Amino acid sequence: MEINQSLNNALKLADLDFYRIQYVVDEDFSGSMDAYFGYVQQLSIDFESALSVLVLSSSNDKILTFVTLNLRKIEIAIDTINLIGKAFSNNRADIDRDFTTIELIDDFYRPAFNAHLSQLVYIKKLLKDVLDSIGGGFSSVNIESEEIIVPKIEPAEKEVIAETTDLLAGYGELLSIKDMEEIFKVKRNAIYTYENEGCFKRCSPKNKTVMFNKNDIKRYLLARM
Repeated sequence: MEINQSLNNALKLADLDFYRIQYVVDEDFSGSMDAYFGYVQQLSIDFESALSVLVLSSSNDKILTFVTLNLRKIEIAIDTINLIGKAFSNNRADIDRDFTTIELIDDFYRPAFNAHLSQLVYIKKLLKDVLDSIGGGFSSVNIESEEIIVPKIEPAEKEVIAETTDLLAGYGELLSIKDMEEIFKVKRNAIYTYENEGCFKRCSPKNKTVMFNKNDIKRYLLARM
């Protein structure tokens, strides 16, 4: 497998789609969670090998760019999965009232999220180790007993992040088409065009009300600024 393909495949673990994961397991792995877990683990194994080749064959500048961009992506995904886990815990009483929901959450979604989380944490460690080896500009802080790698952000970049955060502050975690029209100052046809061009993707199931994940839109806005 090509080096770039192995890297990209593993980084897709950060693009966890809450609404499609069950479809993927059913369609691509015949409903076998064990097969899916094996696939997820193999992605990180391939990533480690490909990352080693990248380090040996690339300049420090190229390595630093790759690691910096993808550490942020990995950290956002880890935070998102942890938030979903907290939501499950906070709504435990409601979940326990419905046996079907209990089975779906405890036997499917929670194990799937944990599989992604464990590999993302492993990939983050690999990236952090590479960054340390080339003297990258990251510092560590401790948040809720888990080491989180925090980029040293320049003042100008802080302003961009602050502007983006303020822009989205009044919205929930899921954005409707109307929300998107307000954020981007365009009509809904333009939003669909952005989506078709791959700028971001909806997180709602097929034939349901179209919704977008705020974190995905935040990443897109930051990249565009």
